Amino acid sequence: MSEAVPTMLRGNELDDFGNPQACRQGFIPMARVELADMVKFESLAAFFNKYGKRGEAGAPVAAKQ
Repeated sequence: MSEAVPTMLRGNELDDFGNPQACRQGFIPMARVELADMVKFESLAAFFNKYGKRGEAGAPVAAKQ
């Protein structure tokens, strides 16, 4: 039988905006995406691209034919 893992976030700790750093039972914690994070990208498509720019380290490159 599996056991629940205790949370590492405490409900009495607050983030920089004064919000609790824990969530209610049945919810999942998610990172807050701010405008300052999004404007670092040249487009919304680039923001959502998980591989980065084509040809950069870690990004997939098309095979030569």
